[in-house]
Amino acid sequence: MPSVQVPSVDFSPFLTNEGVMATPPAAPTPMQLAVAKQIHETCCQHGFLHATNIGLSPDLVQAAFQGSKELFDLPLDHKECVLKRLNNVDNTGYSPYASERLNRARNSGDMKESYNFRFGPWNKNDFTGCPDGFQDMAEKLQVAVKDLARRYSIACALALGMHKPYVGGHDDVMDEEKTAAEQQEGLLYFHNTLDRMDSCTICMLHYPPVDPPSPSSDASLGAVRIGEHTDFGAYTFLLLKDESAYKGLQIKPVLGGEIGGIHGGETSNDWLDVTPPPRDDPSSDSVVVGAIVNTGALMARWTNDRWRATAHRVIVPNDEEVYTRHRYTIACFIDPDAASVVDVHPHFLQEVNEEGDVVRTFPKKYSKTTGMEYLLEKLRQKY
Repeated sequence: MPSVQVPSVDFSPFLTNEGVMATPPAAPTPMQLAVAKQIHETCCQHGFLHATNIGLSPDLVQAAFQGSKELFDLPLDHKECVLKRLNNVDNTGYSPYASERLNRARNSGDMKESYNFRFGPWNKNDFTGCPDGFQDMAEKLQVAVKDLARRYSIACALALGMHKPYVGGHDDVMDEEKTAAEQQEGLLYFHNTLDRMDSCTICMLHYPPVDPPSPSSDASLGAVRIGEHTDFGAYTFLLLKDESAYKGLQIKPVLGGEIGGIHGGETSNDWLDVTPPPRDDPSSDSVVVGAIVNTGALMARWTNDRWRATAHRVIVPNDEEVYTRHRYTIACFIDPDAASVVDVHPHFLQEVNEEGDVVRTFPKKYSKTTGMEYLLEKLRQKY
């Protein structure tokens, strides 16, 4: 199977309150521009990158994975009868093994169990039956992810050139003819849809050991841990417990923001195995705190497919080290606020030259929706 190594991006330039992260945003620093360029190039190709130095402490990440393990180690009858059950109304609680099917074209459920909680105070999470300390950990993780999501939103706007009067430019100065207010509005466009963060979700995922795939099986017909899909929202941070969690993860660049069913590509052979970036110190056993970041369908809508949603799935490779062990990940789904309007931004409907003349126009590919309308539509398809 062909593979792709995800690029590693050091996000630390966006953790300071300098440049575009100042209040109000100022001209980007050279390091912020360099990172934004990396993000843009990746999101125009396959949309998967590994971000390091993202502001999550190693202790917090370790506590999150420990809490996840303790939750899924609970007896099955406790998980199914005591924990709140996940539903498509509030999207919180426990989802039993194989109860979801992200690609509806597949006949069997995804080979994982999960537990969702959403961002307060707008959403009320019911942690009844969770292990001691789980709620405290979940609330601390939410605080850290909120800050990361908002900072990443500004990095995305900079990467897309939304502080400039033309499409696709990446020079190193702010355009002097554009007012400071317009520049700031462009940089904060995505950020302003994350005021309440009332549609964002953190999902703890557990993939138990499974039977080995038969020698004649392949991912198009055989079992998958998660079926072919694109994420619903703007972008997703996927925390990995260790590098082995990469094994089985596959991606495929798609033409637009949607995938699933007939468009899921489950029978195509152009999926790529995702491999982790090389360690700076190959001899070190320490785990770099970072996240896989991938583009979601709503970002494709906003940008009129300038950035395309990344189709992905998790297969069961014929690797005893993989199918005989437990796999844990934590997905942080960043969706715009429920009331936020999601429409193709005018920036992506025309190209303007340096003289301010429109030299090219692009047809609008998506209709207007809201964060909540789109999320509910996708949740109804999921369950």
